[in-house]
Amino acid sequence: MKTILVPIDYSDNSFNALHYAVNIAEHFKAKVVLYHVFEVPVTTTEMPVIIMSPEELEGINNSKMNEIVNELKAKHNIEIIVDSGPGYSVEEIARKMKFLDADLTVLGIRGVSRISELVIGSVATGVVRKADHPVLIVPENAIFLAPKKILFASDNMGISNPKTFKFLTEFASHFNCEVAVVNMVDEVTIPNDMESHLKMDYSKVLQGIKLSYHTIEGEDIAECINDFLNSFDADIIVNIPRKHSFLEKIAHESNTKKLAFHTNIPLLALPELD
Repeated sequence: MKTILVPIDYSDNSFNALHYAVNIAEHFKAKVVLYHVFEVPVTTTEMPVIIMSPEELEGINNSKMNEIVNELKAKHNIEIIVDSGPGYSVEEIARKMKFLDADLTVLGIRGVSRISELVIGSVATGVVRKADHPVLIVPENAIFLAPKKILFASDNMGISNPKTFKFLTEFASHFNCEVAVVNMVDEVTIPNDMESHLKMDYSKVLQGIKLSYHTIEGEDIAECINDFLNSFDADIIVNIPRKHSFLEKIAHESNTKKLAFHTNIPLLALPELD
């Protein structure tokens, strides 16, 4: 891992994500790019007038971020650079991620009590859907500890490109993590169907990683994951966001279920590579 992008909006949750990212960067000796997207304010008169130029706003934001960087460098021996620019957050973050070829983007999300608030209507969710690089969503109350256990929420849709798991392999290997592959089954009607879920093998794409396989059955995906987390103390939850994936199922389900979720656990979204 060489480059970690950290979008910041000066909120408490984005500062927490920054501290989380800095700790990861120290482990990998990676560079952190601190990035702020701003909107150019204009008057609401018949003839809109720009109050401050983009260049002025960029200078103000870069100065503000440099103050943050100076505080961080007093405690952490890593390279941190700052950048800012005008635009809409989701589009500009996705563009910056691609431009930097960032190995990881770390985004904060405000403290929430329900999974619906975690996956619906946030900048983080928008970035995940546009991302072609791994994105780590860090809840406001998450505290960095070197991860030891990772929960991979599998959607049982197979592996189209082994490179999809390259980042997870390197990350889990570095921290010597155990990865629990959790296959979620909405409804099992035939014993052979259950057997096929249990046989899904990730050892070739997660080489050298200690793996365990689990199948959880139930219609309420959030409740199933919650129950599993009670017995498996995961430090990070991993998912590949695609149609019918864990995130999509939760998003639809949570509109009515509104189940409380373990919101102190970061969520790593791996883009499916062609």
